[in-house]
Amino acid sequence: MILVALLSARLLLVATGDALMHKAVQACAADSGYDFLYEKVAPALRLADLGFLNLEFPVAPKTGRPPKPFLFNAGPEAVSALARAGFNVFNLANNHAFDQGPRGLAETCFHLDSIGVGFVGAGRTAAEAQKPLVIEKRGIRVAFLAYTTLLNIAGNSGDPARPRVNTFEEDSAKNDISRLRDSVDFIVVSLHWGNEYMNEPTPSQVAVAHELCDWGADIILGHHPHVLGPVEIYTAKDGRRCVIAYTLGNFISNQERTYCLKMPAEKGDPRDGVLLYIALVADSSGRSLEGPWAVPLWTENRNGIIRPWPMKVFRTREPELIALRWRRVWEVLRLPEWRALGHCPLHEILVDLILGQCRRIPYHD
Repeated sequence: MILVALLSARLLLVATGDALMHKAVQACAADSGYDFLYEKVAPALRLADLGFLNLEFPVAPKTGRPPKPFLFNAGPEAVSALARAGFNVFNLANNHAFDQGPRGLAETCFHLDSIGVGFVGAGRTAAEAQKPLVIEKRGIRVAFLAYTTLLNIAGNSGDPARPRVNTFEEDSAKNDISRLRDSVDFIVVSLHWGNEYMNEPTPSQVAVAHELCDWGADIILGHHPHVLGPVEIYTAKDGRRCVIAYTLGNFISNQERTYCLKMPAEKGDPRDGVLLYIALVADSSGRSLEGPWAVPLWTENRNGIIRPWPMKVFRTREPELIALRWRRVWEVLRLPEWRALGHCPLHEILVDLILGQCRRIPYHD
């Protein structure tokens, strides 16, 4: 038993979906500070070694223009607060990457570099955009790759010295995975894809996700629809157990701010979120994944306050609402709810820590 423990290493990954800096979100931060936005979820995020987020807004106060509907921009404090909350892996391959043009994308990369966090899926040059993000902790090497299937503004050029966003092509992704497979322990692929506000993946998405796992990916993290989708446990052709999250929904946004209990449940989907935890384990018997475990989130959005909460913590305020949203999340994720109730020893500890730490944070009514 002692020998096994000495030869074992484990990293905990937490992943969530889209961070959207709508005008109302920035207004809340202007009143209360950006750290206030993430105060209720930060304790849960900080328990993980790796925190993944889709950064769906440029950070370009110098080179960009003020934000307007469907064209985002925010200041450096917006990403600094996300880093302080516990995120250290930022996906930039999404349809809003060029909202402030190539110069705005380059400035975004500069600000992420300045706070010492990793980003993937875009860069100041083609080489930087195509470079995987490789993180090594406790002897475990994890590689992140990222792609988008759509761009709102076509900012990519043929000049390799200019800023670029990775777009998805199956052959290129296969080659990227193949080059990495023997040099890292785990490969995580971020995909900005799918149909907005649709919970179900298309048959082609399912086929692509399975192919990526068969080629060597271990985890697929999807986003773009702004609503949650199913999480699939897939066995690759070589026998590896892989995790596919087709869409991780929104993390923070101003979407569906008028939702109430009288409306259809699906209207509230853009305010549902999730923290998806996966343990990456390397030991004398090989590499494996444990989990996934889900902590459902709800975005508070009233009286000028916008911020995500763990649903189990927020239910003391609105039990009827959270009872409905809780059922909805598990219905959509298709994970058995026992994964949230502590039947796995690791997750029992995890949930106790998350909910205990979150409850100790004072309310701000």
